[in-house]
Amino acid sequence: MTKKRLIKPLALALGGALFMACAVNAAAASSITIEGKGSTSTLGGQSYEATINEGLSNNPAQINVQAQVSGGPEIVYNVLISWGAMKFEYDYGRTWDTAGHRYTGNQVGGWKSEGVNEENNKITVRNNSNYPMKIGFDFEEGSVLNADNTQNGSVIGIFSTTNSTFTADNRSILTKGLNNTGAGDTTATLNLEMDPSNLEPDNIYYVTDNSVTPVDAAAAFEKNMFFALAGTPDPGITPLSSYQDVGSIKVTVEPYNNAIRKTR
Repeated sequence: MTKKRLIKPLALALGGALFMACAVNAAAASSITIEGKGSTSTLGGQSYEATINEGLSNNPAQINVQAQVSGGPEIVYNVLISWGAMKFEYDYGRTWDTAGHRYTGNQVGGWKSEGVNEENNKITVRNNSNYPMKIGFDFEEGSVLNADNTQNGSVIGIFSTTNSTFTADNRSILTKGLNNTGAGDTTATLNLEMDPSNLEPDNIYYVTDNSVTPVDAAAAFEKNMFFALAGTPDPGITPLSSYQDVGSIKVTVEPYNNAIRKTR
């Protein structure tokens, strides 16, 4: 099983707009003197010369105060992605009988069920971050199976959060290709919570929705996405006697937008 981790510089670049550190380093780097004489004030029948702000550019005097806060929790992004072999076989379901001059077999082609056995076609994403993450999936097909994209059966890649979409009574979805409707989702998204189950009381954590409890979040920090090829390889392609690359699944990872901060 192959694993990929987000390197921290990339993760920080994705999420940098979400967080700012601010602190107080109270520092008045200069001084100011108020000078000048003005009107006479009277107190208890006695007159006094009064010092005023006349001629001062900042009236009243204005002092800038700065702050810096350090030692707070750092946002750490770490997402683990693992996947099955992603090997799929299309069987035309018939062979040519040279003696009988006819095709034999069931005459019905299709993608073999072994390809969607819930292991070969599974992508698992685990959020090890202390922040919710958004995971996107997109299949970029090559030209190996789609020599002519005008063919109705041209092959596409489709995703589902449940593998039953591709099995049993739903197998017909795998016969629908590029120019057929209802072929499934060609892109998909998973939202992963952070896992707060091991946090101490009063610790800060983040969730995608205010109604998500710590128990719910702990159950949703790891999820599966299932993939299948659908449609019919174009008739004009060269037969593939061994497994070859026919496209790639692009997985994008980014911090969840507008996550809610809560206290454990």
